[in-house]
Amino acid sequence: FLVTLPKVLRKKKRLMIKSRSQEVVTYPIYKIHSFGSNHILYDDDRTLINNINNAYQSIVDKNDYSYINKYTSTTTFSQFVNDESVMHESLIHFFKSIPEFKQLDINDQILLIKSNFINIIHLHRLVVYNFQECPNLNKRASKWIGKDFQNQMFRTRRYSQRFINYPLLLKLTLVVFIFSVNLSASTDINPFFEYKNKKILLEFQNFYTNILWRYLNYLFD
Repeated sequence: FLVTLPKVLRKKKRLMIKSRSQEVVTYPIYKIHSFGSNHILYDDDRTLINNINNAYQSIVDKNDYSYINKYTSTTTFSQFVNDESVMHESLIHFFKSIPEFKQLDINDQILLIKSNFINIIHLHRLVVYNFQECPNLNKRASKWIGKDFQNQMFRTRRYSQRFINYPLLLKLTLVVFIFSVNLSASTDINPFFEYKNKKILLEFQNFYTNILWRYLNYLFD
């Protein structure tokens, strides 16, 4: 079943995309098959999805993640934390490349990152590592964090295998999740009340959720 935006929202979506003045990039959108009535993506959807993919790749390609393969038995946890700053910074730069995110009040941007980052960084890490196992990191992390960590990593890799041919799904999911106001199960007071523009956050998340839903239908309908 394909979610169809009301006429007013479709018009608003076209205006939002048009206002960005982004050029169409050449990264292809891959699909499985094209039969049925719900597989069509709007041209605006294609442009937006391709631009998201292009922005993500351009940011990731600027960084060197080879440190992950250089860990030894003497690597310290503090060294790992320092190295991981590259991973975290690249994801933040990706979010800053999203036009709707840049439109937000700076305090709302910071709060969204603080509230959601810990729950979505692993998705970014999966894509950056191309869903490959990192044995050196796993061995060291099991000592730094605990024996259960390796089992948790194994389960994560097992679940992630279903996305191995569709990394763009995770990139779109990252965009949807960053606009969440309740993704983090914090014991503190609900941060929703701290945002300066709550309505626009929900509008942006709904907008990208519909994009993601239509792309899912495009792939699997």
